[in-house]
Amino acid sequence: MRNPKLIILIFSLIVNLKSYTQISTATPPLSYSSLITDSIKNVALPTISLPKLNIDSLLIQDSLANREEFKFGFIHEVEINFLEEGQWDTLIDGSRICRLLITSEDAAALYLVYNNFWLPTGATFHIYTPNQSMSIGAFTEENNDVSNKFATQLVAGDSSILEYHEPITGSGEALIQISQVIHDYKNILGFPTEGFHGNADLPCHINAACISGWENEKRSVGLIVVGSSLCSGAMIGNTNNDGTPYFLTAFHCFDVAGVVADGVLDNDELNNANSSLVYFNHEAGNCGDNTYHNLHSLAGCVYLSGSPNTDFALVRFNSSPPPEWGVHYAGWSREIVPANSGAGIHHPGGDIKKISIENDPVSNVPYTLNWLDSPSTPPNTHWQLNYDQGVTEGGSSGSPFFNENGMIVGQLHGG
Repeated sequence: MRNPKLIILIFSLIVNLKSYTQISTATPPLSYSSLITDSIKNVALPTISLPKLNIDSLLIQDSLANREEFKFGFIHEVEINFLEEGQWDTLIDGSRICRLLITSEDAAALYLVYNNFWLPTGATFHIYTPNQSMSIGAFTEENNDVSNKFATQLVAGDSSILEYHEPITGSGEALIQISQVIHDYKNILGFPTEGFHGNADLPCHINAACISGWENEKRSVGLIVVGSSLCSGAMIGNTNNDGTPYFLTAFHCFDVAGVVADGVLDNDELNNANSSLVYFNHEAGNCGDNTYHNLHSLAGCVYLSGSPNTDFALVRFNSSPPPEWGVHYAGWSREIVPANSGAGIHHPGGDIKKISIENDPVSNVPYTLNWLDSPSTPPNTHWQLNYDQGVTEGGSSGSPFFNENGMIVGQLHGG
């Protein structure tokens, strides 16, 4: 299948530059241990049940929407002060735990956004499924950010238990306030749940593991989640080679407030950046495998620069990926020289990492481009190509195109 795509020049990005496991400890929740008495373990937890959604109606709305963004979820706007609404219990050593159950019926997964998050020294915070099949955390003071914003990665199923352990010395100091609960109705990470949309739609995708020769480039590519939308992107290096976690992606993934994208990011949209997530290593272990094995994520970034005209965005994450994650900082080129060949690496529909191959030279676009809900793009700002292998679709936006030398020369616009 041949699939024409448009790629913006990396030069457009660079001249505008203004100068997890989610990261956590690997300790399980206290409720998993024998340190908690059965009377505490089995207490009925206070529950916040969110309004039931009409998933079929949401999917129809998505299919009819005249927008570039790929939506995967519904945002429940909430005001949950977890430490006031949760169940508190005192442990033998005098420390305390607080727990709360949040449910959104029929969700494939839940993703929580915090408008006020701060943990004192010695405190831990976890989220886990009621059957304890999945747990994330412990989050600690190392996850605090000056913005007090935070987000926790998708947790499988329609119910999540939040658990905070308060040390004796940290009494009353924590802040855990939730502003959004995002109901994933497309099962973007492929959790084992029946009856959901599933990831990429098109049949011509190629698992990144199936084509060799792009190993470093593959390791730079991530799936970024911003509010209820997702895009692809890549961690990129800088001329100082200092490991600053710059991430290149699509502008329209942030320009999502309101019915029509307006090309300007308001405070709510910038706050979405502060609480966004990027997933790395969301890929198959081998060519015949369709499941991921070592998913890692970073939370929270600062929006640095972008343009609706060429649909690029550059953000800086609040923390760097640990070396053991194997994330590669991709190189890039400002030279306005057509690539002789190359590859696009991306996450269509949030699916595991895919690769698309171009064997022929790309060409300059000498005319104005008009888009669905974005400003027109001036001539001579895009490369055009026609993939020989593989395709892209919604969710691939923002993904890097690497030339034959493994350098990023643009990111996907119009895919």
